[in-house]
Amino acid sequence: MVGFISCGGNASLLDYKAPKVIIDRDLNYPLDAQIEKIEGSALVGVFVSDLGFAQETRIVRSSGNAMLDSAAIEYAKSVKYTPASLKGKPVSSWTHLELRYKLHKVEFEHRVWLHDVEDLKSKIAQEDSQYQNNIYLQRLFMKYIALAQWDNPSRRHDKKYIIRMALDKEARSEWQDVLAEIVASFTLFDEFYEIYPECEFRAQVKETLIQQIVAAKFLIREKAQNSSRFMPKALIMLDQLDNRLKELLEKDQLPPT
Repeated sequence: MVGFISCGGNASLLDYKAPKVIIDRDLNYPLDAQIEKIEGSALVGVFVSDLGFAQETRIVRSSGNAMLDSAAIEYAKSVKYTPASLKGKPVSSWTHLELRYKLHKVEFEHRVWLHDVEDLKSKIAQEDSQYQNNIYLQRLFMKYIALAQWDNPSRRHDKKYIIRMALDKEARSEWQDVLAEIVASFTLFDEFYEIYPECEFRAQVKETLIQQIVAAKFLIREKAQNSSRFMPKALIMLDQLDNRLKELLEKDQLPPT
């Protein structure tokens, strides 16, 4: 997803050593850029103090996208550096940092995808750093986005299986009837929304969840039109989904004054 090239200084002295990044965090790939499938590479100029902190940053070569450039600047400001040295003494110096934003192709071999999801959930549960935790949450969310967008008619049964296996027992139990009838991608986002209430991009999760529920209602209605025997069950499912939509639309709203 993200690549990074080490810093390099401009001095030509043999006894000069350029600043280097102490890599202690992943590069934050803006969620909106991931969803919109925006990729790019930004070259950031960084003036590193003799204490190893970024005192000044600027875009030397734009990625072509403001979101990526902004994220690159924030990253350059936030990481710690080994300062440049001249004749063995730390000095302040300009250097360059190239940050690459590239999307990884999501693998839909179910064992691989499920392993990745479980690994991310485990990392989220164990991570203490809010910054790193948000990156793991973004990666998990994008795994769900990619699966929801994956449309292979010959593998819809596989998709239903993957969704069921990715959910915890409580979510599978709550939506078992819907899961048995349609490809219910919304359940992944519903579980995400409930399990990670402190997520920094909660509004985006909620918006996606609502869109996915509306899509699920369409699938249920479509199936009911083709099967009169399914209609009674469909009405129950639609009522369940409507109740969930009502909860989401009412949640987080301020009470009337």
